[in-house]
Amino acid sequence: MLDTASANLRAANALSRCRHGDVEGGLDAYAQVLQEGGARVLPVALHARMLASAGFPEIAERLTLVGLRKGADMSIYGAFGGALGKTDLLKVIEDYRQLFAQGRIDSLMVERYLALLVQVGAYAEVGRILDPALIRRHDLTDDRDGGTVVDPVEITRVLMEHRESGAYRGTFQAIRNSTRIDHVDRLPHPAIASLVRAVGERVERYRADLPSDAHVIMTNVPRRFRLESWCVISETDGYTVPHKHSHGWITCVFYPTAPAEALMSDDDQGALCIGRYDFIPDEAPGWRTIAVAPVPGQLVMMPSYAVHWTKPMKQPGLRIAVAIDICPEP
Repeated sequence: MLDTASANLRAANALSRCRHGDVEGGLDAYAQVLQEGGARVLPVALHARMLASAGFPEIAERLTLVGLRKGADMSIYGAFGGALGKTDLLKVIEDYRQLFAQGRIDSLMVERYLALLVQVGAYAEVGRILDPALIRRHDLTDDRDGGTVVDPVEITRVLMEHRESGAYRGTFQAIRNSTRIDHVDRLPHPAIASLVRAVGERVERYRADLPSDAHVIMTNVPRRFRLESWCVISETDGYTVPHKHSHGWITCVFYPTAPAEALMSDDDQGALCIGRYDFIPDEAPGWRTIAVAPVPGQLVMMPSYAVHWTKPMKQPGLRIAVAIDICPEP
């Protein structure tokens, strides 16, 4: 993870390259800083405004799109909201609302917006953002669910055949004691194609069935999407630490296999847990911690800003989770 000083120095160099004609190289370098952790600390909106003021509006707009794709905070106040007084907090909240109305939304912005709502006591709005109705489950093996049916056994076989190609083993980002395989949706096999098709159908249903009073964060649905997918193969003590997905609108988790013991556990071993940010008080409405057993064939859908993690299984057994993020294209 980059420290703030290093991130700002590298970003300044990248912006200098943009201003001196190497636009593609500069934007690529800036995107790399965001990818390495700069998304949480760089004032991307401020940098875009500076470029526009200096006579580079096209580059400023491209930098904004890079920031959104990398999960950066696109509020001009984003990195400084926590140090402001209540009057200024209301100004920052309004800035976020205007960005959300424009469809400029990512998980970091939602996290910081929630923190501001808590500071001003706007708990009702917190509850709308954490509405349990936004978490859905589907059995992709049951044709009564109304969509493409998948074969979990065949999906498991395909993924295990590619296990040795896993780019990350042991510890990577939120993953512990597990193997990660990227770009699952690109694997050339009919079982994987069926899974991608089944997920796409449930995403369309999710869009259509959003509650009438759902927050603009969810209802301002982007017109175009891209998929980001990977799978995590865990045995015995594999798990993930609490995290959220920075690029997506909806995050889907599909379980092709899990040990039977995890389904009968009294202590939620092996479960997918969906929780809330530590700064949200108990009196605020919305979902608490929801534990979902890793039932083979089950698809879990949630907003990408939802904090989630998995528990280790504590005993020998194989659990595979396929994650698919539905990412808006700005």
